[in-house]
Amino acid sequence: MVLPVVTTLDEARHAIRDLAEENEKLSNELAWFRRQMFGSKTEHYIPEDETPSLFPEEEEEAPIEKAPQKVSEHERRVRQPNALSEIPSDLPREERIIDVPEEKRQGMTLIGYEESERIAYRTGLYVIHFKRAKYAEPSDALRGVVTAPAPGDVFDSVSGRTHYDISFVAKVAADKVENVIPLERQARMFSSAGLPVAPSALEDLYKRTADALLPLYERMVDRIMQCDILHADETFIKLMVKGAKKCKQA
Repeated sequence: MVLPVVTTLDEARHAIRDLAEENEKLSNELAWFRRQMFGSKTEHYIPEDETPSLFPEEEEEAPIEKAPQKVSEHERRVRQPNALSEIPSDLPREERIIDVPEEKRQGMTLIGYEESERIAYRTGLYVIHFKRAKYAEPSDALRGVVTAPAPGDVFDSVSGRTHYDISFVAKVAADKVENVIPLERQARMFSSAGLPVAPSALEDLYKRTADALLPLYERMVDRIMQCDILHADETFIKLMVKGAKKCKQA
């Protein structure tokens, strides 16, 4: 900063006043830049006094408040849970006992069962009630309890626990692909048969089935591409398109 040359008292007073105004202006600019660099972007600076803004182009107009709109009353639909929380008790049951191999339970006594259920499909819906035998030796507590192995999961999950038997999964996949029945319609059909299941649960089973069958699909494509002549089934199916008045062909 270049200091002005003064020779009289009045010139000194004017110089001091000009320097004070410039100092105030620079201080305000510095404060503004600090807010832009380090302050929150949603922060709005409101000066305490009525000093005009140094940057009028940065000023924002106050938002116009809109009058609240009245929404008509309506009933909110309860969202159906994806997972099956409980298997219906009125479905027919088929009991299957899984025992511990004899060489692993010699000298031990049956003390109970670990029970679980899965939904299956044969000519209709039914439930497989698994009972896994548990053995213990009363005279030797250190030997512990021996339990029969779990029946296994069709998708080889880590826990091995599932509500759905492989027959039910095959039914869903076959109806979706071979019979061209949408999963939402299948969910309604199962609900009418006494099994309330969400379409998203069927979609998860269908996707996991597709992933499990991917190696078989790739093998089939490899074998087919080795043929000299290929035949294709071009039979069309009716396709429901959302918003369309009539079914389209796919």
